[in-house]
Amino acid sequence: MFVPLDRFAPDADPTTPGVITACSNIIHTKKGYRSAYSGSTIALPALAAACRGAASLEKSDGSNRLFAGTQTKLYQAGSTSWTDVSKAGDYTGSSTSKWRFCQFGNVTIAVNKTDATQYIDSGADFADLSGAPKASICESVLGFVFLLGTNDGTYGDQPDRWWCSALEDYTAWTPSIATQSATNRLYDTPGPITAGRRLGDYLAVFKKRAIYLGQYVGPDQIWRWPLITDRVGAVNQEASVSLEEFVLFMGDDGFWVFDGASVRPIDDDIREWFFTEELDTSAKTDVRALHDADKKIVYWHYQRRGTSGLTAWVAYNYQTGRWGNGTLTIECPIEYLSSSITYDDLGTLYSTYDDLPDIPYDSNFWLGGARNPAYFDSSHRINLWVGDSGSSSLTTGDFGQDDDYTFIERVRPRFLTTPTTATMTNYYRNDIGGSLTTDTTTTISNRRFDFMREAIWHRAKLDFTGNMAITGLDVQTGMGSDE
Repeated sequence: MFVPLDRFAPDADPTTPGVITACSNIIHTKKGYRSAYSGSTIALPALAAACRGAASLEKSDGSNRLFAGTQTKLYQAGSTSWTDVSKAGDYTGSSTSKWRFCQFGNVTIAVNKTDATQYIDSGADFADLSGAPKASICESVLGFVFLLGTNDGTYGDQPDRWWCSALEDYTAWTPSIATQSATNRLYDTPGPITAGRRLGDYLAVFKKRAIYLGQYVGPDQIWRWPLITDRVGAVNQEASVSLEEFVLFMGDDGFWVFDGASVRPIDDDIREWFFTEELDTSAKTDVRALHDADKKIVYWHYQRRGTSGLTAWVAYNYQTGRWGNGTLTIECPIEYLSSSITYDDLGTLYSTYDDLPDIPYDSNFWLGGARNPAYFDSSHRINLWVGDSGSSSLTTGDFGQDDDYTFIERVRPRFLTTPTTATMTNYYRNDIGGSLTTDTTTTISNRRFDFMREAIWHRAKLDFTGNMAITGLDVQTGMGSDE
């Protein structure tokens, strides 16, 4: 009997063929399930304080730069050090403020709502962007810079207000039909703007339970904002990811995809489990998403119940439509835009070969311009999330037949990548509504697990160390008589 490992679906009937009922540090690929990657620090040292937001940004000339913010400072990354690029006098911030960034040509904009909107062009440090309102969110679309959830001298603090700069001029913020700078509110639905993401030539703007689509129409209206839905929205900016043709985001009670025309759920396999058992619902607005462009996966880092901070993640492969889950303690995720590294650079970046990060030699990290998933750890240091796997596990659903006892004597995993170590714990029950009984734990030998158990329903938990990829289990069985 072959037991496929098709989908992580804790919300599904556990007897569904191919279901995985639980997993840890497991992601899905086009070939099947595999162990998640591990983190590895790079040459950059730790920030002086907790990271409140970071971004790798590409300039018009193709060069890139990485900025990170703490409550009171903004820093720019070099090869082996951080440079303080804060404005004179630093920043006030708040206990909960987050830095958010966007790129407009060669100019980087940064906002945290508490302090004046910042910009940096060819100068050495950030500076106040004169005339611009303070804002929670910034984004650039079609030659405009947008500031969302603003506070300014004319209208005050209005969390549902948007501003756009003049067309192709990030320095002009006085509303004018001639320059096409404009402002207005999104008040057809209640609540503040929670997120704003570029969607091709449009701007998707979210509230907690609403989505608007900003469409450029030129003078006199300049931008129009049709309401797409008043039932679904994003919990915060960091819980959304723009993939050019669509936006993936976490809402108040589900995960969704918005393609500019329609909104549909993507979480049928995990929604109930995630929102009722896993997520600390008091920390929904702390959820942070991370895009792994190479693997076509979006991770949502979240605070698990009974923990503090971002300690776990769920991962959605948007090519295969499959989920994974794992644990990792982070401060802030970031797409790390790497520069190419040559043998001549190694002596500057790393003193010895032993100092090199524990990253496979075929990783995108070593290629210039490649985007890699990364994160700031609890020590405020960047880790590339592309290293060899550590420990991982997955648990099958229940396999067997309703009225017949099945005798199992051997399970052989169908590995595409064989792990360093593997053990299997089998469970059994004779009533699908009854409790599972824990049986023996067996270490793999000759590529198989040998044990004996007769029951109506069987379940297996497999624990691994090292890189692993698997598609299913070959189960050697014999049939018992009807009970």
